[in-house]
Amino acid sequence: ENEKAFECFRQSASMKDPEGILELALCYYLGGGVEVDDKKAIELFEQVRSLGNSDVEAILGYFYFTEENPSIDANKALDMIHN
Repeated sequence: ENEKAFECFRQSASMKDPEGILELALCYYLGGGVEVDDKKAIELFEQVRSLGNSDVEAILGYFYFTEENPSIDANKALDMIHN
């Protein structure tokens, strides 16, 4: 059943539906119907944010703060978490 939901979200995301993209990102983040893929989840969360959904900033801030990535500003990540 998770695979069917994943496919529906994938199709919705392909039509640039923000909710579909968000749900697809969550599938990749949580492994719902697909193997966990943090990089893909981050890419999709960024896409949702670029479409005007600022609610995903806390999720992105968490990823950026916990990832070992020297190009990410820890202060920016914390700001995203707290906003």
